Amino acid sequence: MEKSQPLGRIFIAVSLVVFGVQHFMYAGFVAGLVPAWMPGRLFWAYFVGVAFFAAVAGILYQRLARPAATLLGVMFFLFVVLLHIPRIAAHPRDGNEWTSGFVALAMCGGAWILASASPLDERETADPCLKLGRYFFAMAFGAFGIQHFVYAHFAAGLGPPWFLGRPLWAYLTGAVFVAAGAAIFLERIA
Repeated sequence: MEKSQPLGRIFIAVSLVVFGVQHFMYAGFVAGLVPAWMPGRLFWAYFVGVAFFAAVAGILYQRLARPAATLLGVMFFLFVVLLHIPRIAAHPRDGNEWTSGFVALAMCGGAWILASASPLDERETADPCLKLGRYFFAMAFGAFGIQHFVYAHFAAGLGPPWFLGRPLWAYLTGAVFVAAGAAIFLERIA
């Protein structure tokens, strides 16, 4: 697992660079996603873009990987609480809102998993709250799997039209997601 950590950190860093660039390129659109009750919506779009770049720097510098990934997870958790849960509550039948919320929860979980896997300094103790990362990640997988059953017709349409048995593959993919989420939740796989 130790050999895969640098590669995993690079993949996370690349995705965060893309998110950061998008926050600057599409700041007006991103500002429209910020809740109306928050003042300075455009500021928050740019601030989150800068936070993504700061997280990249911290994650790539091994000594700062743990605090950077922890704070990144906190930011994604705040996205879930402040942005996605209110949208899901307002539109409970909209599958896109559920998907977006669970994507943010998975990203929170992934960041905290990275923080948990990062080395501790000699004086540092592991934060037990970071263990929530695995559970959040597992819950998101389970939710994605359930969505493959609830929205099976839509999920089957995502594959190429020449692919045979698309509805069956949609259900099979959903079952694999649910099984993977359960295995991660129950610590059957790392």
